[in-house]
Amino acid sequence: MTCFENFINENYNVLLEQSNRYIGKKYGSDVLHDMLYTFLQKQEKLEAMCERGEMMPYICRAIYVVSYSNKSFYNREYKKHDRLRAEYNERCDPLEEVIFSQHEKQLKTVFAILQDIQWFDREVFKAYYLHNHTLDTFTNATGIPRATLYKSIRKAKRQIKKRIEEVERTR
Repeated sequence: MTCFENFINENYNVLLEQSNRYIGKKYGSDVLHDMLYTFLQKQEKLEAMCERGEMMPYICRAIYVVSYSNKSFYNREYKKHDRLRAEYNERCDPLEEVIFSQHEKQLKTVFAILQDIQWFDREVFKAYYLHNHTLDTFTNATGIPRATLYKSIRKAKRQIKKRIEEVERTR
């Protein structure tokens, strides 16, 4: 084993504590694992640092920087989706009530089915249709890649259609 691999094996729990401290328990281990994976790809460059005993401050500093940087992978992969979800909930709940009152019976069925769909697909589907977005405007508004939005909307539509067909067959 290399010096870096030995360091990770010996100090994993301490690094996990630091990651949970700065990132939070919800994503702490995910962020640490992403960072360690990145470091393992650059292992040759880090070996000299490890042999000098400078790895702990380096990794702790990297965790700290990742937790506060708006340009880090943590912000792109984790914080952004939580922030978008919170913003959506603040803006869209009243709009849902207005639309719901107009087509109550049909929407009750669709919203009941939506509760069983994965949260990301459900929220993307609701936002897409409630705000009459196109894929391009939705991508510009959220910053989420077009392909991701398309797949989520398509998956939600298929699940809703499948469940409605099942309900109609049982009638």
